[in-house]
Amino acid sequence: MIVLVKTPNKDEFIVYDGKKLMNIYFSIENKRVFFKFELLDDISDEKMMEIINLFNNKMIRTYKVISLSIHIKDSLIYENCFRNSLYYEKGNFLQRKVEPYRYAIDDSAFDREGYIINQGLIEEVPSGKFKTSKTGCGWIACYNLFKLMNKEKTIKEVSSAISDIAIFKGMFGVDVFGLYKYLRKNNIDAYFTPIFKNQCIRDIKNSKYGIILYIHNRGSHYVAYKNLGNGKCIYYNAVYGRNNHVMEIEDFYKKFSITPLGMLISV
Repeated sequence: MIVLVKTPNKDEFIVYDGKKLMNIYFSIENKRVFFKFELLDDISDEKMMEIINLFNNKMIRTYKVISLSIHIKDSLIYENCFRNSLYYEKGNFLQRKVEPYRYAIDDSAFDREGYIINQGLIEEVPSGKFKTSKTGCGWIACYNLFKLMNKEKTIKEVSSAISDIAIFKGMFGVDVFGLYKYLRKNNIDAYFTPIFKNQCIRDIKNSKYGIILYIHNRGSHYVAYKNLGNGKCIYYNAVYGRNNHVMEIEDFYKKFSITPLGMLISV
């Protein structure tokens, strides 16, 4: 597991994954953080995205910054990774602004990489005419899926788009066909599996990411997942507040789905 360890009395993090991978040096001016990094080992794009997510979230949680910036020349071979994490070119820098919605939401609604894992804490973001805490699982699943696929979007962009297609102004959330069309419109090459959860289980095993729609004892629920490739997935916002929610795919359905019915959007 990748961890960022703050160096005592220095504006520096050391990135570990069993060994030292990177040093990150930063300074903060008027709640704006400027940073650069020093590579100590080869890092894949996938691992770099995880490091960027961890660093972004650490700066937001700990220092309440309003923007993060890295000089373009310091982004090295990872410029596309930063751009896929909402960084955009501003002068000689790549900059990411922290959207206002982020600070309207309790930090505990997010995991250490910034994925949403506790819908119940999100009162401020509307889901149609209703609160996300009640009917917002659809946009949350989309938000997490975009982030998983390194196509991150803002909370405002995703929640607003899903609110526009919500059923009865959000009273019943969003229908799965609307969700599927929205993802396809946003260049997600998704596959739709209807009706039965046995088919969903099969297609989850053949996918990398996706969104599960299942029926539990209080209604229906959307959950984003990442296939770990060993018969297990990590699930986001299935159990409110649970970090690193890893389960066998069959066990997940046995525990949370109360009918043989289910639908899946997989990638």
